[in-house]
Order: sequence, then C-alpha cells, then structure tokens
Amino acid sequence: MGRVKSSLVIVTLGLSLGACAPFLPPELPPPSKREDGKTLLGGGYLRRKMTVEVEGRLQDGLVLATRIEVEEPDDDLTLKGSVAEISDGGVVVNGVRARMTRDARLLDATGQALAFTDLEVGDWVKLECVERDDAWSFRKLERRQRPEDGTVEIQGVVTFIRHGDGELRIGDAVDVRFDGDVPVLWDVEGEVAPLPQEVGARVVQRGAKGLRRVRRRDDDDRRPDDQLVIGEVLTIGGELQYELEARENHDLRDFRDRDRLIHSFASKLEFSFDLSRHLFAFTQIRFGQDIIHYDERDDPDEDQFDWKMNETYFLLQDLPVEGLAFQAGRQDVDYGREWVVDENLDAARLYVNLDAAVLDLSVSQIIFDPSRAQDGVTNYFAGLYSEALEDQDILTYLLYREGGELVDLSRFHVGVSAEGELADLEYWLDVGAVFGEEDGEDVSGFGFDVAAMYTFESAPLSPYVYAGFAYGSAGDGPDRGDGFRQTGINDNNDKFGGVTSFRYLGELVRPEVSNLTVYTAGVGIRLGEETSLDLLFHHYRQVEPAPFLRNTRLRFAPDGESRDIGNGIDLVVGIEDFEPVEVEVVLSYFHPGAAFGPEATDAWFAAVEIEWNF
Repeated sequence: MGRVKSSLVIVTLGLSLGACAPFLPPELPPPSKREDGKTLLGGGYLRRKMTVEVEGRLQDGLVLATRIEVEEPDDDLTLKGSVAEISDGGVVVNGVRARMTRDARLLDATGQALAFTDLEVGDWVKLECVERDDAWSFRKLERRQRPEDGTVEIQGVVTFIRHGDGELRIGDAVDVRFDGDVPVLWDVEGEVAPLPQEVGARVVQRGAKGLRRVRRRDDDDRRPDDQLVIGEVLTIGGELQYELEARENHDLRDFRDRDRLIHSFASKLEFSFDLSRHLFAFTQIRFGQDIIHYDERDDPDEDQFDWKMNETYFLLQDLPVEGLAFQAGRQDVDYGREWVVDENLDAARLYVNLDAAVLDLSVSQIIFDPSRAQDGVTNYFAGLYSEALEDQDILTYLLYREGGELVDLSRFHVGVSAEGELADLEYWLDVGAVFGEEDGEDVSGFGFDVAAMYTFESAPLSPYVYAGFAYGSAGDGPDRGDGFRQTGINDNNDKFGGVTSFRYLGELVRPEVSNLTVYTAGVGIRLGEETSLDLLFHHYRQVEPAPFLRNTRLRFAPDGESRDIGNGIDLVVGIEDFEPVEVEVVLSYFHPGAAFGPEATDAWFAAVEIEWNF
C-alpha cells in the first residue's frame, strides 16, 4: 500500500511540475507613468486577490475588457450594467444574480427612493453587492443613464487568472477576457505600483461558477496569501503543528492508573494545481510523530513516525456545460453542520447547479488505511442544497451505508440540516431518522440537534450567548441499542460565535446522540478581532436507562438503572490574531451522575494545539 501511495505522489507531482512551463507568466516590463498620473502596467501584473475595475462589453456571458484598473482592496462586488432579469426579490446584472438585503437602498437617477416594483428589465443600474453565505446580495441599487457605448463595469476581487489565455474571474461571479493590448492601470491611492519582482502571489480560487458548495480545502485551514507559487499552476504550502493532550480519569475510577499524556508533532505539505479555469487538483500529505509519556494502555513503545495521504483529488468544473462539476479522489467531505458527515473519504462526487438549488451526489469509501469501524463500508449520498428564504441555508439528504468488516451495515439515514438567521438570532438545526439493519438486526429511530445564538455586537468584547438541545431516541430492545444513531462518519464540530471549532456536545464526553439528551448553554466573547473565548455547560441524560453510551471517550459504562449521566464544563480559547500562527486551548471537566454509581470520580481533559501556516 505504501508503494502505491508513494508512486501516486511522485507521478502526480511529476506531471504537474512538468506542466508548469507552458503556463509561466510573461516577462514583466517596468511600469510607466501616463499623462493622467496613473501608472501603466502590463497584463502580467494582474494577480489573484487584487481588486480591479474592468470596463468592457458583455458578450455571450463574458466581459470583453477594454480597460482594467487595479484599485484599493475591497471585498465587495460593484456592477454597472443592464438589468437582464427580475425575480424573487433579486436581479441579474452582467450575468450575476444578486438578491436584495433587508436594508437595501434603491434610488432612481435623481437620487430619490425607488420601489423595487418600479424596476424594469433593461434599466441601467449600479449595483453594490456583498457576499453572504457564498451568494451575492445587493445593499444598494441606483438606476442610471445608459452610457452611449453600452460599456459595462465590474469592480471586485480577482479569484482566477490565466495570463496565457487572457482570462480572469472577478468574485467567482464574472468571467473576463482581456487581450495583450488592453491597458492595465495602477490606481491605488498612496501606493506606488509594484516592480516586477514585487508582484504579490495569488490565492486559490474558491469554487466553480454557480457551484457554491464545491469546497477546495478545509475552511479551518488559514493559509497565508504569500505562499510559494511556481508559475501560475502550482502553489505549495501547509502547516506545522504541535499538540499536547492530557486525559485524566476517563474511566471515572481513581484507583485505576489509566491516564494519558501525549505530545504530537506533525506537518502537512500541500500542493494545489490550477491547471485551467476548468481543472483543479490538490494533494495534502501529513507526516506525524507521537511521543507517549504515559497512556491508559501503558505502552510507551508505541511511539512512532508515520505518514499518510490526507487528500489527493482532482476537480473538473463547468464541463462539459456550465453548472456541472465532478470531483474524484481522497477529499475532505463535509455535509451539513458536521452532524451528518465530516470525514476524509475516497469519493467520486457530482455537483449539478439547478439555479434554485445545488444537487450533490457521491459514492465513497475509505480505501487507504481505514479504521476497523469504516473498513469495507460503502457510502451512497444524495443531497440538495437550497435557500428557499434569504439567509436560510437548507440541506436535505439521503445517505445509505452498506457492508463493513467490523459490523455489516445496511442502513439508511435521511434528514434535514439547516442554518440561518432570524432577525438577530442565528440558528442551527439537524433532524434525522435512521432505519435498516446492522449484522441482521433491525435498527430505527429519530434524532435532532437544535441550537440558537444571539450576539451583542455593539457591546464591549462582542459577547454572544447560545443554547442547544440534542436528542436521540432509544430502541425497543432489551439494551435499548437498536434505536437512533448518527451516521458514524460525523464529527459534531462547530464554531458558534468564536474563531475555532470545538466539539459542541462536550470536548471530554464527545457522545454520539443515541438514546441520549444533551442540554447545552454557553457564552463567548471576542478578546481580539480573531481571538475568542467560549465557556459551555452540558447536562447529559439517557432517554431510557441502558448499560451503554455510544461512541464516547468515557471508559466506563453506565449501570443501566439511572438516566443521569452527568454534567460537563468546557473552556475553549482560540487565538488567530497573530498570523500565520494559530493557537487553540481546551480545558474540559466532567462530573459523573448517578448512572455511574457512588464511587465514580470526576474526569478532566486538556489540550493545547499550536499551528504555523505557510
């Protein structure tokens, strides 16, 4: 197996590095001043993450540029053009569909208020758009006089560029073509145009046009903008990581010496290949070393260096038609709020943009280095992402899992995963049902996990409070084990209002929602722009007394007579203000309930993780 993976890495890198030569940017001439005081650049100066203003004409869904100016950094998208479509509180301008925000301002050519119903197809407008939940919304619309030459304008961030073909994309929304003789001007107030060797590195584009659900890398991986770039094809980066993890008394018995203290050192090396607007490939290799000071299994000889292929896949997008994407290989698969799926899977996935929704179909396994629980299990997934209402994101899904070496599965999971905003509240909701068989025994049940958060944005430290309730039904069998269970490839991980993800059902207990209710209340503050502190309380009770807890870090089973599992407290600190360094500190405490008997004693968990991104 190791030889196969090594060969795959070598072949992939060899082919991709060999492909770099045809895509090198042109040699850059020095900038020159124009009479109007603006600096004239060549097209080779354009890079990803630059903010540009493009003038041109619209043709077959593309903008043919006649002039490009580099502007001051701005994440918003501004469009000037003709309204091509009006529907459902939104408009289409220059090929971009944008919905109206609740506080949007609409003005006519004289600056007076304009009713949305007075807009007409063909009106010439200026649209100021912001990105919300990976979609565009407009907060200001001005009806204007149509220019005599019909020149459209787009201002936004460059997310894709191919100098050799004269292609770029603005805001993952508008495709632009530019010839070598199109003037490119530097118009950043107070900053001198860069010299050829100072031109900044690009960033990885975020997704296929119209396919907002296509994820190229983990959202928690905060790589710097100045990664190593070879030509316009290969970006090399990754992270170095140190983690300290300590577990004390997870068996809830002081007289048993089964505590744990482990230091882990790891590095991730990533290769991103932007081979064209339609083809992207990614590889992430992890190298790790664990140093076990002591372990509940008391086996310090297990210290070892290992490596594995976390991800290696390719993505074809907008081929053979716009709105279609295919992704194959080992990839980070997230469905819903990680209550459904969060796992690195060897998968083939098809995305179809249906305008009002995105269809996501996949078949997956863990072929390389599976755990016993996942060995031989095949997953079939069908999901539909939609936004029926503004700021409401809904996934409806069906997951079928079959086979397996440890447990023979024939199990269906169906449900809805939703999140959004209602006035000043943010909410998360997962509802699911399971039915089928495990080793020939029937299983069925239902469960849900709901949470809501309110943020006091105007108060010092921007405090936020949240509460959640999770429920998984019990079975009818003698041990209640044939009821609801989650998918088995879930993670129960989220950020709420902070900057770092954590196990929101308890960092120490980490239970699966099966024959269990979990009450959660929490409060958090922002100690800096990218530094947060969360304090959470959890109360655990079984739905019916049973002598098991499914998939938990506790190493002692309840007695099956009392429903009271116990209480937990978590303190989570995330620090991301000092790029490229990230720090996470977790301290967790569990007080066992009556279900563990009168001799049960408290348990602790602590972890410190430091990452340096490059």
